[in-house]
Parts: sequence; C-alpha cells; structure tokens
Amino acid sequence: MRPSGRGCLLAGMCCVSVVLLVGYSGRGGRYADRPAETPRSRTPSLGDTPARHWEGIAEGRLVVVGDVHGMFDELVALLRVVSFDRESDTLALTGDVGNKGAQSEDVVGFLRAAGALSVKGNHDAFVTLSHPPDRDWLSNLPYTLHFLNHRVLVVHAGLPPGTRLATLPHVHPDVFLTLRTIQPDGTPSQNFSGGRPWVEAYSEALETRSMPHVVFGHDAKRAFQQTQRATGIDTGCVYGGRLSALVFPGGHQHSVPCRRSIVGAT
Repeated sequence: MRPSGRGCLLAGMCCVSVVLLVGYSGRGGRYADRPAETPRSRTPSLGDTPARHWEGIAEGRLVVVGDVHGMFDELVALLRVVSFDRESDTLALTGDVGNKGAQSEDVVGFLRAAGALSVKGNHDAFVTLSHPPDRDWLSNLPYTLHFLNHRVLVVHAGLPPGTRLATLPHVHPDVFLTLRTIQPDGTPSQNFSGGRPWVEAYSEALETRSMPHVVFGHDAKRAFQQTQRATGIDTGCVYGGRLSALVFPGGHQHSVPCRRSIVGAT
C-alpha cells in the first residue's frame, strides 16, 4: 500500500513484491555548545543542517527492519520470514542500510526499487554507490519516520528525554544519528560510558507518554532493547548476530541469523 501524508520526502510506496524478493540479484561525545561531531573523526558532520522528518499513513502491516549494514542475503531472508507482501505491507528501516557489509550496493538498489522508507544512519554517508538514483535516494533520507496510524516513530539512534513531536525539528541532527547515553547533567552523548542508556531516561520522562512508540537501531553493543516507550532492534547482524524486525500492529519481533561479514568498516 502507499503511505500518504504531509512531509513525505520519498516517492510513493510500492512494497517489495515476490518478484523482487526472489529475482533481484543486485549490481555487484557530547553535542552541546560546540560543533557537531560523530563517533569517529572520519564521519562528516552535518553541522546545522535542518532536520528532516517524514509523517504519513501506512496502511496494512508495518515491517520495521534494524540496521542491515549491507547484508543483502539476510534482508531477503528476513522479509521471507515475515511473509512480506507488497500489496498490503509497508517496509521501513532504522538506517545504516549499508557500509561494513559486502553487499551495500545490492541493499540500496533493492530498497529503492521496492519503494522502501528508511531513516538516515550515521554510516550511510560512507556507502559507495555507482548509480546516481541510488545515491540520491540514500542522501535524501529523513531523520525520522512517523507512521500516524500505527503510532510508531522510527529513528536511527534515539531521542533526548522530553522530546515531543513538535520539537523534533529543534533537535541537533547528530543526536538522531549517534545518541547512546544521557549524561548525569542531562546532556545527550554518543559515548557508552559516563551516563545511562538514553532509552531508560527517555522512557521515564513525562513528555514521552503522549509520544508514538519509538523504534531505533544503532546500538548493536546493547542489542535488543525494550521499554514501554521504545524498542531497539540493532541486533548486530554484520557482526555475526541477527537481523531483526518488528511487525505492527502488535510490535511482534522476528529475526534471522547472520554470518559475520565486515569489509571496509568505518
């Protein structure tokens, strides 16, 4: 089905068909008071680029897949496990669709051909693509996807406690891409140490009670995380873990095993 609504940054959805699943073969820190930075110095800063946010309706089931990182075979296997149907389902991803894994170009080409929606991940800037339409698709991904009818908000890394839908455009872009912890003074941080997982602090904030359920990736070290307000589904596929998905309504978890396949990691 085709999602509709204001703020749609991508062309209409036409979800992955059986033909695509079977026949596609591919093409072979802290943030406050200083310039934005990301976990590694080689990661380009987004500076003060305004955050982009998608909001709309996705009729039928919503299938949200965690960080794929170029693991094309596992993506196809996972879509088969959830019986993905282009006539009634919508496909969304938590970002980091490429980089690290060996099949990044196949993954991006497949997702674009399928009409999939994804948020931007911090590793997506490093994906090397030979086809301009694929590069355009990847470079124009939004920071959040809000599926109104499922009350689901997809983001790559996380949200600071106290975030509301109306304040999303005021959040620093790098927070969406690299957030891991909240420091004792309340500062968002990309570090693992010195604070508590953002999802714990976020889920306790009063403001989040009116927010959609947040689905995020990015944090393969902590793997599957779940609170009443948010669920993390980066389960380390590229490191030999699993590739996971949540299917709405219901938020049921599904996953497939992955082989360890890291090439050219950044």
